[in-house]
Amino acid sequence: MKNQVIFSLIILLLSTGCSQLSRKQHDLNLSPILLNEEFISAETITIENKNSIFALHDEALYFVSKRLMPISDDSERMKQLVKYIFDRTDFNLLYNSSANTNASDTFDKRAANCLSLSIMTYALAEAAGLNISFQEIAIPEYWTRQNGYSALNGHVNLKFSRAIRPGRSVIVAPSIEVDFDPLSPKEKFPTRIISKNRVIAMFYNNKAAQALVEKNFARAYTYLTASFKADNLFIPSWNNLGVLYRQTGNAPQAELTYKMALKLNPNDLQLKENLAILYESTGRIVDHQQLMVEVEQKRLANPYYHFNLGQEANERGKHKLAIRHFFNAVSLDDNQHEFYYGIAKSYAAIGDVSRTKRFLRKAERSVSFDDWKQHYRNKLSMLAKS
Repeated sequence: MKNQVIFSLIILLLSTGCSQLSRKQHDLNLSPILLNEEFISAETITIENKNSIFALHDEALYFVSKRLMPISDDSERMKQLVKYIFDRTDFNLLYNSSANTNASDTFDKRAANCLSLSIMTYALAEAAGLNISFQEIAIPEYWTRQNGYSALNGHVNLKFSRAIRPGRSVIVAPSIEVDFDPLSPKEKFPTRIISKNRVIAMFYNNKAAQALVEKNFARAYTYLTASFKADNLFIPSWNNLGVLYRQTGNAPQAELTYKMALKLNPNDLQLKENLAILYESTGRIVDHQQLMVEVEQKRLANPYYHFNLGQEANERGKHKLAIRHFFNAVSLDDNQHEFYYGIAKSYAAIGDVSRTKRFLRKAERSVSFDDWKQHYRNKLSMLAKS
C-alpha cells in the first residue's frame, strides 16, 4: 500500500486465517495489550449491550406475528421474510455502508450496512421460529474508501436451513442463503458458520472503526474492549486497537498488539501492513520497506488491491496513474462494475467525456443491482445534457 495511506480500518470483517485458529478464547491473556489507564474516560461511555443488538421492539414483533407466523412451512416463511426485506413496497430498505445499527434501529430506519441488515434479518427469522445461522465469507482483501481512509471489508451473510423435526425423514434439507452487500465480490467463495458472539464482536468493531475515523478515541477503545469480551480471537479488532494506539502516540503498545495478533494469525496482510506503517512512523525505514515488499508481492494478484491504489491516486489528483491502476484491476477481473466506474471518474476528471461515457456504460452493464444501474444511468443522462 502506498505511504500516503494513514491507516487502514477493518470494517465488517473477516480475516481469512481466523478459521485456522485452534487456541480457545479463554486461553488468551489480553492484559499486556490493554491500556485502561490511558482511556479512563472510556469507563463512562455507554454502548449497546449484547442483548440489545438483536432485540426487536413491538412493531418488529408485530410484523413477525402478522406477516410470517401464519405461514406454516418453514421454507416458505423464510422466503416471505426475504421477499419483504428486498421488496421496496414493503420495507423500502436501502443499503448504507456506514450505517451500523442494531436490529430494532435497522427495522425503523430501513437503511443499514451488510452486517446490520444481517443482524436484523437473523433476529426476525429467530423470532419466527426459523433455523438461521451467520456465515463468514472468505473473500479476498477488498477495500472501500471512507473520509480519506482505506477500509478493508470482510463479509457475512445468512443461511437458513429447514429444521429436521422428529418423525420426519428428509433426504436433503433445503437451505437458503441471504446476502445483502451489493459491493462485495460476487464469485463463490468458501463459507463457514460463525457464532453469535463472533457477530457481536464484528458489530462492536465496526462501531470502533467509525469512532476512529471520527477521532473519538475513548469511544473506539470502549467498543474494541467490548469486541474482545465477545470474541477475543477476532483479529480485525486487534488490528484496530493497534491503529488506535498509533493514533494516540502509544507506538510501543501498537507494536506489541500487532505482534501478538500475528502470532494468532501469521498470514494476515493487514496486520503486516499496519505494522509496516508503524515502523515508518517511528523511523525504522528498513523494517518498513522489508515488510511492505512482502505485503505488496502477495497482493499483486488481487484486483481490489489495484482498485484501491486507483482510488488513492484519484484522491491525490493523479488521474492518469489512477486509470492505470483501474485497468490493472480490470485485467484481473473484468466483471466488477466499480472498476469501470473508477475509470469513468478518472476520465471525467481529465475532461475526456467520450471515454467517461464509454466506461459508465460498461459499469452499468456489469452491475445487477437496480440502484446502481440507475446511478450510472443518471450519470450518463447528466453528461448527455451538458
